[in-house]
Amino acid sequence: MCHLTLQNEKGNAWRIVWSLEKGGVPTSEFPSHFLNHSVRKSVTGGKNRVIYYVHTPGLITLTYVLPLTAKDFSHVLWQSATECAVVFPGGVGVLPWMIPEGAEIAKATGEMMKEYEAVVWAYHGLFVSGADFDSTFGLMHTIKKAANIYIKARSYGAGITQTITDDNLRAIGKAFGVTIREEFWRN
Repeated sequence: MCHLTLQNEKGNAWRIVWSLEKGGVPTSEFPSHFLNHSVRKSVTGGKNRVIYYVHTPGLITLTYVLPLTAKDFSHVLWQSATECAVVFPGGVGVLPWMIPEGAEIAKATGEMMKEYEAVVWAYHGLFVSGADFDSTFGLMHTIKKAANIYIKARSYGAGITQTITDDNLRAIGKAFGVTIREEFWRN
């Protein structure tokens, strides 16, 4: 992990604040990190200041078994742990597999980050954003935990025999005063 900061207002120069000693360089995913900072800062009026990327085995596993759509991923995650609908009521974005470096995946992720505070990279990992590290890490942890719960429940011999229903999601939204993305519900 390292910390970089913009060196100028144009956003085309950076400087190392800490880490990357002894000739280290930013990750090949640096363009995605940097662009997502800009996008999330813009769409949240400056509130989102943290971008965090993680390789979560459980969530990566889901990219092998679920359709790669925001609707399918969001619904499965919401049904896997009650707090999910409260923590990310707008759902999560999902990108199909792309080479994880450079401008193409950065732009695609940036487009999704205009709508979602979390974006899954199929077969690779998860980008999340938030106002501070605690909320950003909390979002990542909630998504990661729900994915792991779903995988464990699905792996048992009987499979998933009951879950949080869409009516339950409606009740969660009402109880916590959040608007859960209805077009992702099943009924």
